[in-house]
Amino acid sequence: MSKPVSKSLIGVFVLGALVLAVAAVMVVGSGKFLAKAVPFVMYFEGSSVKGLNIGSPVMFRGVKIGSVTDVRLMFEPAGLKFLIPVHVELDTSKIEVAGGAVKPKGGEYLKGLIDKGLRAQLESQSFVTGQLMINLDFFPDKPARFVGLDKHVPEVPTIPSTFEQISKDIQNLPWKEVFESMRATVQGIDKLVNSPAMTSAIKNIDQTFSEATKTLKGINDELKPILANIEETTVLVRTSAGKLDNALTGEKGVPAQLEKTFDVLRASLAQAEQTLERLEEMAGENSFIAVQAGQTLNELDRTGRAMRALADYLERHPEALIKGKKAP
Repeated sequence: MSKPVSKSLIGVFVLGALVLAVAAVMVVGSGKFLAKAVPFVMYFEGSSVKGLNIGSPVMFRGVKIGSVTDVRLMFEPAGLKFLIPVHVELDTSKIEVAGGAVKPKGGEYLKGLIDKGLRAQLESQSFVTGQLMINLDFFPDKPARFVGLDKHVPEVPTIPSTFEQISKDIQNLPWKEVFESMRATVQGIDKLVNSPAMTSAIKNIDQTFSEATKTLKGINDELKPILANIEETTVLVRTSAGKLDNALTGEKGVPAQLEKTFDVLRASLAQAEQTLERLEEMAGENSFIAVQAGQTLNELDRTGRAMRALADYLERHPEALIKGKKAP
């Protein structure tokens, strides 16, 4: 008669099978079972790797090509310094080779890529969580710096992060000289602002503005009657010219009216001359007053030409004073 099967033993086998099945699904699902991982090491000297953990991504221009497998702290007795070796694995299945060529094995092309400027750099993965990642890219202007402590794993040279480089540049600034220069500048400005010469200059400027305002107001007050005189003179000249023409085109001579018109013209010309003399004292060549004076002079010039023409006509036809000018 056979022994009865232990239920506990069956339960252990079933539980073990479930664990193996879950592990197989996780491994196959993550791709690591079929992935061809190539190990590399990077040494970050003088950089803080806070936020860089096992599993942190290794990126190349935004494409994840691997992950961090180990982060350690190493002491170098020869140089009495600490190094932080970071071990990573690159997934070659993420890299396609153009032209159907055979994919490189291990670090076959690593030396050529490094010669072209391949470097590793720490970058922020998230400003909120402070997580870091490793970025691979080409920096041909950055020299390759090797540590060479691990002879069995290919090494990718590193460069400082952008934030670290900025911080280093800021720290290297001659802050003492900068602050001393700023202090001297502030003292010079304070001395200049509070100097008696500056106070006097400000008072002079204020006084100059006040005087300029008064002068402009006075000029404006004087311009009003002058411009009125100009307008009045122009009207008188035009009226007198009209009277001359009417006197000469009448059927009979009007010597008395003509003499009166000449008197008005002489008075108008005298008044215009006085007005223009006042304008010359107040106005410059390009001012509005000079323009007005020029227009008045043109009117007077035309009147003078009319008077000369009248004199010539009377010289040729003296009988016009008695008979008047004949209509054409």
